[in-house]
Amino acid sequence: MADAEDPATSSRSETPRNRPTVATLNEEVQRLLARIQELEEAAQPHTPPVQPYKEPKIGEPPTYDGKAAEFHPFLQQCKLYVRMKPLTFSQDEACVAYVLSRLRGTPAEWGQALLEANSPLLTNYDAFLARFTSLYENKERRRQLEYKLARMEQTGSAHAFSAEFTSLCEILGVDETTRKILFIPKLKLAVHKSLALAPSPAT
Repeated sequence: MADAEDPATSSRSETPRNRPTVATLNEEVQRLLARIQELEEAAQPHTPPVQPYKEPKIGEPPTYDGKAAEFHPFLQQCKLYVRMKPLTFSQDEACVAYVLSRLRGTPAEWGQALLEANSPLLTNYDAFLARFTSLYENKERRRQLEYKLARMEQTGSAHAFSAEFTSLCEILGVDETTRKILFIPKLKLAVHKSLALAPSPAT
């Protein structure tokens, strides 16, 4: 009968085969770390990615060659175009340059003179528009609007009258204080009486 194998010897011979290797332990650690990261990401609130701002597509204004009747439509379309593209026209100089690029004929020659003289108007959009307007606006149209504002009186609803009055003031550039002075006397007599009987606002 064969001798029984020594248990101690058997245990020592199997231990190296059953013991986890360093590589196995590293793989297990990496698997656990990956799982922990997945759980942390799942627990965080989902934030949608920020979409970059895109300027709207809008038709360019027509060119302008100096005709008085076409000045105001041209100017308003230029203002709208610049306003709708705040990234492109973030600087006054870019705004002025764009308007100059739409000029033809005598207005273009005026713009060329500004460039050659390196005029300060080239870097001040508001001042440029004021000067441009003083040169090319339809003066007859302005006189007609001023006459209409001076003569107008309320004949229909107060809402319709207020809308027309405000529109004229906006076109003519009438300041807020002057509007208040002009508005009240133009209302119907009945409205005057209602305003006179209305209690004064609490201060």
